[in-house]
Amino acid sequence: MAFQWPWPHEYHDDLIDNNSIQALQLEARSAIGDKRFGLIYHCDTNLDAYRNLLRCRWPQFADDELHVHLAVQPAGYCYPPHCDHPDKLQSMITYIYPFNSIGTYLHTDAGASTSHECEWRVGRTLVWQNMNGRWHSYRSGSDQTRVTLCAFFVRAGTNPTGRT
Repeated sequence: MAFQWPWPHEYHDDLIDNNSIQALQLEARSAIGDKRFGLIYHCDTNLDAYRNLLRCRWPQFADDELHVHLAVQPAGYCYPPHCDHPDKLQSMITYIYPFNSIGTYLHTDAGASTSHECEWRVGRTLVWQNMNGRWHSYRSGSDQTRVTLCAFFVRAGTNPTGRT
């Protein structure tokens, strides 16, 4: 489903198969139990099929790098409105855990004066191409850890996050 407000974005409820979702949920619960919050770059779950699917679905990024990680934010975590680095070309955020949570917010400006919450649904992928003015934020519930599978097409040869 494609939407235009507050800026162009898409929902895909079938990009990642149910077995992979369940495997990632097990991995997420393990990380939560071990208090491993933050970005997990080396998942035990094989994501090659997911990577191939993303490359086939968006062939215009064939020459660019694809970065994938599991993001585990503790209860009460809040990341403020921001725009992505210009070398991050497209973002794909898949909701993994818990079953009910708070979706990503899309904003019209840095002050988040007008916002739209992209409804949380396990397995749903929120997709947008990065352009100036694509303000967004996210947060965990006050009593729930938030886990997402994050994938980004990144301009080849760059490292917009500064992470290795």
